[in-house]
Amino acid sequence: MRPERVDREALRIITEEFGVPGEVARAYAYVARGDGVWAVPRGVDVSPLSGLGRLLRIGVRVFRWSGEGLRPTNNLAYLFDRHVRKRVAEVGAKVARALAEKGYARVGDLGVEEGFVVVRFRGRAICVARYGRGFLRADMPAAVARALASSTA
Repeated sequence: MRPERVDREALRIITEEFGVPGEVARAYAYVARGDGVWAVPRGVDVSPLSGLGRLLRIGVRVFRWSGEGLRPTNNLAYLFDRHVRKRVAEVGAKVARALAEKGYARVGDLGVEEGFVVVRFRGRAICVARYGRGFLRADMPAAVARALASSTA
C-alpha cells in the first residue's frame, strides 16, 4: 500500500470506526514499516529513518498487517484512550480478570458491532479485543494483566 493510502486508511479507521475526533487523530502521521503501521507526531520527518529501531523511539505501532487488512493494536487504545467514542466495551472486574488470566471472556451482547473494540475497565483502556458471538478475545500485555489481577482481587 502506498504511503499516502496507509495514512488515509489509518485515519479513516481511527476516526470513523473508533470515533476519535479528527483533530486528535490528525496530530499523527501513519507510517508503514515492518509488520505494522506506526503513529508518529506530525512534523517529524521519518524519511531518513532507515531502521525500525529509530522509529520505535518516536512513534508507536497502532496497527499490524493481517490477512484482513489493518488490525488495531493495544497501543491504539492507549494512545487515544479517552478520545475513543465508538466500539467501546466497558467491562466490570469479573470480565477484566478473565481477559487478564485467560485471554477471553463471555460477555453476551455488548450493544456494539462485532469486530475490534477498545476494552475499558474503570474508565481506562486496558486493551483492544475482538468481539464476536458474545465473547471478547484479547492479547493483553503482561504488565497490564498483572496490574488488573492485583486491582480486581
